[in-house]
Amino acid sequence: MSNYTLVGSTTSPFVRKLRIFMHYNQIPFEFKSINYLEAKDSEYLKSHNPLNKIPFLLIDEKILFDSRVIYNYFSTSLITQGRKKSDSLEDENATTEIDGFLETAVNLFALRRGGLDIESRDNSYVVRQKERIELILNALEKWTTNSSTSKEWNYQTMSLYCALEWANFREMINLQTRPLLGEFQARFKDSPFVEETKIIVPV
Repeated sequence: MSNYTLVGSTTSPFVRKLRIFMHYNQIPFEFKSINYLEAKDSEYLKSHNPLNKIPFLLIDEKILFDSRVIYNYFSTSLITQGRKKSDSLEDENATTEIDGFLETAVNLFALRRGGLDIESRDNSYVVRQKERIELILNALEKWTTNSSTSKEWNYQTMSLYCALEWANFREMINLQTRPLLGEFQARFKDSPFVEETKIIVPV
């Protein structure tokens, strides 16, 4: 059996959803938490991942980059073992929408933390990114209402739960203005491994 080490942070929603997915599917792994804002961990990250981002997965001497690639690696194995069904095209689209929302929100968060006023309407790039978030959230509201996948605890719902909790925690969205997504959060708040992987900001 291969040895798996998932490298990431305790705040990243991309990391958290993989932690939940791997625990839920009883995939043994070690979690190596790093803080890429610290020089030592930043150098470690850059020396292992040319994308300079988390998560990445160490498989013995091999490395996988990006949460989607890591998920596909484990998903394929679980399907082969008969432990998971294949994702439908609707599932794939939902995953892409969730990842697109997160990537955009994380980018805007980084810009805000760097001192940019993301509330200004003068920056056309920022305006476009915020419009993208609203379009994706509209689509995800429909998905949580109409899709059978959205009613079960699976990679897609794990992903959306982690994305929304992070975005709400970082004040990138206000779930009170999105009651359908708020209901989704409430439905899954006691799901397996949610509490064990809760957001912890490094001191």
